[in-house]
Parts: sequence; C-alpha cells; structure tokens
Amino acid sequence: MSKKFLAIVLLLCVVMMSFAGCGDTTTTTISSDFIITSGDSSSSGTDDTKTSDEQSSGTNGSQTVQQNIKNPLEVNLGGAEITIYSVDKDAFNTSAKASTKSDQSRIDMLKKLEKKINCKIVNKYVSASQIQTQAFATISSGKSLSHLILTNAYMSAGLVSNKTVENIKNVPTMDVTKDYLNVGGAVEASTYGGGTWYVAEPIKIYTLAQGIFFNKRVLNEIGAKDTDLYKLVTNKQWTVGKLKDLAAKAVKDLDGKPGMTGEDRWGITYIDAASSFAPTILEACDVKMLVTDQSGKIKYNMESPEVINAINLANDIVKSNYSLLKDGKDDDAIKQFTSGRSLFLYGPVFYVSKLSDMEDDFGFLPFPSNKSDGNYNSAVNWNTSVLMIPKNLSAKELKNAGSFLQAYCYLANDVNTSVKEDYTARYFRDDESGDNFALAAKMQKLTVAQSISNTNEAILTGTYRVIWNLIGKNTAASTGIQSSKSAAVLAIDELMKKIKK
Repeated sequence: MSKKFLAIVLLLCVVMMSFAGCGDTTTTTISSDFIITSGDSSSSGTDDTKTSDEQSSGTNGSQTVQQNIKNPLEVNLGGAEITIYSVDKDAFNTSAKASTKSDQSRIDMLKKLEKKINCKIVNKYVSASQIQTQAFATISSGKSLSHLILTNAYMSAGLVSNKTVENIKNVPTMDVTKDYLNVGGAVEASTYGGGTWYVAEPIKIYTLAQGIFFNKRVLNEIGAKDTDLYKLVTNKQWTVGKLKDLAAKAVKDLDGKPGMTGEDRWGITYIDAASSFAPTILEACDVKMLVTDQSGKIKYNMESPEVINAINLANDIVKSNYSLLKDGKDDDAIKQFTSGRSLFLYGPVFYVSKLSDMEDDFGFLPFPSNKSDGNYNSAVNWNTSVLMIPKNLSAKELKNAGSFLQAYCYLANDVNTSVKEDYTARYFRDDESGDNFALAAKMQKLTVAQSISNTNEAILTGTYRVIWNLIGKNTAASTGIQSSKSAAVLAIDELMKKIKK
C-alpha cells in the first residue's frame, strides 16, 4: 500500500469520525435486569473485542500508571454510551426541566460534554440502597453494572468493602492529581485501604457549603458594620473567637419577661446543629475524628486532645447564653433569624433561598477558622454525592469511564461559576456574600469518617454519635469516647481487612 493511499484513507476516517453524533441523553428508571456485559458492543458503541493487552482492566493488583492529562476534552469515545447509576434523577439528565440559570448551565454542560468527547449519556435513576444491592449481585456474578455510580458519601465504603468499585488511581485514563478531581478534598478522604475510591460530584457539593448568615441591622446595633466582617474575612482574621464575641454582644431581652426565650434576641441559632455544626468546628480546628496514615490504614483519633478540645469548643458554643438551639427544627431557626431575633444563622448556603423575602438586610460569611491566618474550612454533609467506577468493565469500557469522569469534573467548574453568579443575583444582597459563598464552597472538606462510619454501628457510635449525644448536654466528650473506643477500633480494623483481601 502506498504512503499516499494510506494518507487518504486516514484522512477519510478522520472526516467520518468528525460527523459521528452523540444522540440525545436518556434518563430512565432502573430495572433489575439492566446490566452491561463485557464484550457487548452495544453498550460502548464501539468494537469491544479485546486484544492481548486488554485482557484485564489494569486493576487486578498491578499498578497502572495514569496519564498526565492536560486537556480531558481531547478524547473521542466514538459515540459510546456512558451509563450512570445515579441517586439524583437530574444530575446527568439533559432532558430535565431547568428552573434556574444554573440548572440550565448544568444541562448545557452535559450537552457540551457529549459533543466534545463524542458520547451518549444514559442516566439510570435509583436509590442508594438499590445501588448497593444491585452492584453486589451483578458484579459478584461476573457482569458489569454501569460505567459510573453516583451515590452518597456515607454509602461509598459499603461498595468498596464489597469489592464492587475500582481503585480510580489505577484507571489509565484518569489523573487524580488534578485539582478539579479533588473538590471537597475527596481524593484524600477516599484514599484508604490501598486505593482511592471516589471523587465528589462537584456541582452537587457546591451548594452544601457551610457558612454563617448575619443580620446587618442587628450588627449595626451592636456597633459593627458588614464591611468590618468582610474585611476580617479578606485579612484572614475571621475567627471562632470573633464569632463568639459578636454573638455575645447581640443578646437582648425583647419581650421584657424574666429569662430568655425565643421571643428575645440571640447571638446565633443553628440549622441542623447536632449533625453539622460540631463537625464543622472540628474542621475549623483542623482536626479529624479518623485519620489515614501513609500505608492507607485508618486510625481512631477521637481520643486525641485536639479532637476532644474541638468537641468541647463546639459544645461550649451551643450551650452558651448567646446560642439558641431549636432542636433541629430548621424552619424555626430560619424564622428566628429572618424576624431579627438572631444576629447569626449557621447552615448550608442553599438555605439562602428561604431568606430572600427577609425584611432586614443580610450577608454571608464562610465558617470562621479557630485561629488567625487559618483556612476557612467547613465540613460537608455526608449525604453529598460522590462518583465511583464499578468493577468488571472491559478494558475499553474502563478507559471510557475514566475519560468521561475526568472530562465531566473538568467542565463542572464552569457550572459552579454560574451557580455562584445565579445565587448572587437571585438571593444575596451584596457581591461580597457571593464571593464568600465561593470561598466557603472551595474550602469544604470531606473526611474518611464520612466514608466509613455508616458501614458499622460501632464505628458510627465511636465517631458521630459521640458528638450527637454530647451537643447541648453536660456529658464530657472523653466519657463518650472511652465507652465506645474499643468497639470502634475493632470494627475499623475488620473493615480494613475486608477491603484488603
């Protein structure tokens, strides 16, 4: 064959590929018999016959060297279907109805992704528990479930321990060193037991950012201004100590009756205090309930002085005479704030939609650090979504899954910029609040405790239940920790053994 003829053939191939379409994204409700079988060309849209170097996915114990991916959109999946089992019916659904500009931005991004890397997205909407059971049943039978799984962070370790998901560090078309894959510190949080198991769904996690809303009128009454607080944030001087001082100054008896009630003005009230405020204080103090060492072993860290001090700090704030705890009744806490009877409201940023009709002006701040020049870290609700790659994909399907996931997370940053702009325009009263929203979203931290605590009651009792049982009460943190430590440590060790088998 002449070089000239070969060049013409190659040119024609390139032209034909450029006209290959993706088709419409489809979203369906899952049926129990939907599976991808290895070698099924209909699932990938390409010839899936394995060559000698494709006999395994590269994750059978041998370490695969990942690419240094500069532009994840420079791939062509040849029209392949990318099937996603998802706990969110709209996350990967281009047919979803957009009610906001940021919704439309997400949908447009998915369509752009299909076009750029030449694929077709198939969204399978299921519950988290269905994903667990179907993944185990399907994968243990030697078949493949899907290309990606979108589940909750607290469900992730169950999939890991059941050997149903891949170590994404071994996926040859992924580069987990990229910042856009480590949103919420997901890579660090999911690196344990010899693997890295998930990345955060970067759009869903964005609006879960924890922060502090403040009433500007009340702030002015105690002799401060919003510009003062915004300057503190910029100068990295916004601390837990400053939060406490201002909250204490805001306390005022409004009804003239003995004792403080909900009709009086408080310093701070809380949305979902027991489950989210204390873990965020731990993040503000830069401490973890569980830590992972360099070998991937998870160690119990609750009894460290730093953790105990952070838990006690959270409890002291909640029990203080400037705090009003509404027993987890979010709407009551919001009403307390919107009626001007609380200077601060702690909670996730998406609750700003319930403040839009508030008569007083308000602003938003990232959660403070416990020290000057510290980072404004905050915890993430463990219901946040994470993305995982299930096992038993053929070599080609695994590469496609990795390429898709890398490209999706890469483009998601543009959507989050749109979310920030949308929230600023629709809900916030000033640009500084929008900037602080973006800062809070950037500084969120997933933890290994969120990943594994739900796998065993003993681990949950030795971590989160210590906090839940303590907040607002007089029980010493050390007492709860010591009573549950042994069982928690044993359960963690057993989980690690199961994962490493």
